Parts: sequence; structure tokens; C-alpha cells
Amino acid sequence: MSDEKVHGTRWSAVSMGWAVAVVAGLVMSPLLRTLYTALSEPPGEPGDLTVTVVVISLLAGFLSYLIGGYVAARMAVARAASTGH
Repeated sequence: MSDEKVHGTRWSAVSMGWAVAVVAGLVMSPLLRTLYTALSEPPGEPGDLTVTVVVISLLAGFLSYLIGGYVAARMAVARAASTGH
């Protein structure tokens, strides 16, 4: 058996990690925005692009990236352990 076969990419883990990251981002961004709005003063006009909106979007994206990567890694390790590779 070649090394590529043994240590290949687990595409099912990659796609599941991507899907989880997308869903986490869709859930987390409005949640963080609502939390910020509840804890701070009233925002400006709707549609304004402020530093706060950018920071919340970056934070939600980064957290989603971490969650998706965690899921992909756990799936890849679990599958490798069950197949002996």
C-alpha cells in the first residue's frame, strides 16, 4: 500500500468541516451582533459600515473557522482510528 493511500485526504471530513463552519458562521454572526447591540449604546443608521461591524464579522468568521477545523480534525482522526490507518 502506498503512503498516499494510507495518509490521503479525508474528503468527507473536509466537506463536513466546511459545512459546519458555514452553519456556525450563519448562526454566530447575528448572535454576536445582537449581543453587542444589547450591551452597547444604540447603533447608528442601519446599513452603516463601522469598525464594530467589521470586527464582529471577523470574529464570527474566525470562530467559525476554528469550529469547522475542529470538526474536520475529529472526523479524520475517528475514521483513521476505525480503519487502522
